Amino acid sequence: MLRRSPFRRFEAALPARPFAYGLCMLTALCWAGTIIAGRIAAPDMPPMAVNFWRWVVAFAVMAPFTGAALYAKRRVIAANLRILLTLGGLNMTAFGGLFFLGLEHSQAINGSILLATMTINIVLVSWLLVGVRISAVQALGVAVGFLGIVIIAARGDPEALVGLSFGVGDPLIWASTLAYAVYSTTLRKAPGELAPVELMTVLCLVGVLACLPMAAAEAWLFARPTSWSLDALLAVGFLGLFPSALAQILWVAGIKRIGATTAGYFIYTVPVFGTAMAIGVLGETLYWYHLVGIALVFVGVYAAAARAGRRDQTGRGSPPPVADASTASSTSTACTISPAVTGKAGPPDAAAAKASRPSRIERRPG
Repeated sequence: MLRRSPFRRFEAALPARPFAYGLCMLTALCWAGTIIAGRIAAPDMPPMAVNFWRWVVAFAVMAPFTGAALYAKRRVIAANLRILLTLGGLNMTAFGGLFFLGLEHSQAINGSILLATMTINIVLVSWLLVGVRISAVQALGVAVGFLGIVIIAARGDPEALVGLSFGVGDPLIWASTLAYAVYSTTLRKAPGELAPVELMTVLCLVGVLACLPMAAAEAWLFARPTSWSLDALLAVGFLGLFPSALAQILWVAGIKRIGATTAGYFIYTVPVFGTAMAIGVLGETLYWYHLVGIALVFVGVYAAAARAGRRDQTGRGSPPPVADASTASSTSTACTISPAVTGKAGPPDAAAAKASRPSRIERRPG
């Protein structure tokens, strides 16, 4: 019998929902540096090259740890190739490519607000594709959190919003958030036999193969080659390790426990962590609108997540934990216990009632 990995044993010992909330918060923390790293790489690396190399780094980091397990599960991958290609296309290709391309032609304030719409898009896509509905309190939480993002992005000045202009990059950023919303909602169809890190390794490989021709066309057809400066190397290394590898694994693990709709609320904390990084790392000044916006974001996230209940985005109850060899083995063992103990096949209540009755052997005299 195969033993469960230390991560699986640690994971099973923790409460499901609080653990998932922590995973989503760590995801937001990793994603907070994406815009900064993208801006740093922009002068030396065009957007498609950034998106290609980030998945190369992520795949190179994860493959040595997951290669043997993925080879053992190659039949699972082959049987689910269509959904894996779809997920990789939505996240690694559509989201990443459109986001970095739009970021090159958009203002920072626009990018912050548009990135925050990902939460709203996830709620809408979950409702349209899966039929999930949210309560009035959750809708209010989404609205309050979005208001907090707007206050931070506008720096507390309504005139900044009045004079806001939208360029060609803004629709691309919004389209990227829509692609990621569809990806997050579709994750429930990913094969449960693959652990989050194994799933992300496969999707990163899909991203590498899909983004390679785009990066090549960008370099040769549009004459935008990559200049490997120190800033570009550091930016790609950061993007590959944290937003691309670690954050994506945590996001998949979080969605498996609380669903895409509830996990999406935590995306509102990305600008909050980004603001904290700018103040702590770059030495920017903390203003009153930062505090007001951060307070509204956390109030909104708490209201939305606290009312989410135990139903995931599929509307069919909490998703089952990802099965591994040991849990599958123990489950099959439990299902083959003698009928004298569990009763014949049937609903759990009926089995319990039969188990409580005295057996024929017990009723024999003597």
